[in-house]
Amino acid sequence: MPVTDEGVARLRLEGSCHGCPSSTVTVQLALKGAVEDAAPEVTEVVVEGMTSAGAAPLLQIGSRPPGAGPGSDPAGPPGDLPGGATWVTLPDIGPPSSKPVSTVAAGVPVLVCAVRGTLYAYRDACAVCAGSLADGTLTVGELTCAGCGTRYDVRAAGRSSGDPAAYLDPIPLLADSQGVRVAVATSQEAISS
Repeated sequence: MPVTDEGVARLRLEGSCHGCPSSTVTVQLALKGAVEDAAPEVTEVVVEGMTSAGAAPLLQIGSRPPGAGPGSDPAGPPGDLPGGATWVTLPDIGPPSSKPVSTVAAGVPVLVCAVRGTLYAYRDACAVCAGSLADGTLTVGELTCAGCGTRYDVRAAGRSSGDPAAYLDPIPLLADSQGVRVAVATSQEAISS
């Protein structure tokens, strides 16, 4: 970490942090705080390789559409979801556990994984062998296919830890007072895409 004669420390991020928008504020504040605590003589900390957070898009707020109110589906009518998808309530999958749960929603095989109380849903098909992941093992967020042994990080959009090109197909999941729902394509065209 080079420090100029004026006391300015320059840090350059590389690797997985470089260009990551989620690292912008958290990492920058953590780095500045750590450097300032360790080297109080530093007058300024400049962190390079950060992606700017950018301006938040404006949100247009208006009145609710007819029929939308307390107790209605917060996801809106089925046509509001991309790809012809609709919210489908899953059958009772039981309390979260360390075992993946396989079920079917609108004809689509769905795998639900619970990691530290958070639910994640994916199409129940391994990206490498296309087999079901229902018999796989789930260990602290890592799902291992029983058929081929490929490992996936369910908290990182189903990315394979061994093959960066292999991903599980995530399915939007909503858990609230109405139960556990997933957004799946209901038409054959949308299911095959």
